[in-house]
Amino acid sequence: MAHDAVEAGVRAFRAYDEFLERLGAPEFRAALRTLSLDEADSSAEFQLVRHLGREFQAGLLALLFDTRELYPLVREFAIY
Repeated sequence: MAHDAVEAGVRAFRAYDEFLERLGAPEFRAALRTLSLDEADSSAEFQLVRHLGREFQAGLLALLFDTRELYPLVREFAIY
């Protein structure tokens, strides 16, 4: 919030929160656990996890690299 990056932060944390919520559901975890590689593309559970992963990645990238004040810090301290 201090760096005017609320939208990116919300995007990342919303996706992460939903991912953790889904993993907390035993039926959801079981559906993923029994999934074969051939079934992944047709699995609603897998597609949701894939979508949430992409949302989390996009939010983090925007937060860390598109936020003017944070980018120099990320470049100096996060990337080795």
